[in-house]
Amino acid sequence: MVIAGVISRFTMRALGRPLSLLQQGITSVREGKFEPIQVSSTNDEIEYLGESFNQMIAEINASQKEIRQHRDLLEERIRQRTEDLEKAMRTALAASQAKSEFLPTCRTSCARP
Repeated sequence: MVIAGVISRFTMRALGRPLSLLQQGITSVREGKFEPIQVSSTNDEIEYLGESFNQMIAEINASQKEIRQHRDLLEERIRQRTEDLEKAMRTALAASQAKSEFLPTCRTSCARP
């Protein structure tokens, strides 16, 4: 009976802690915290799951970084194109204003007798 208790206690420690760490990692990711989890060296499927989970987290972090870079690039392109459009509008308005000022003076001074 004592041996069964010792084996049971050992099994609970051997499996309980690594599984608890995995659960904490999953909960952390669910809450939006993409940080690697602590993986127990169990040399079994539980360790493999932990390492796979950490690899997934690393890939998510890399994807988010790439998305941020693309977003920043797009925002810069939008800013630049908006500036170009505003400059083109100012140029067009200035040309229109110059035309509006030129036509009345041309009608009076450019008219043929």
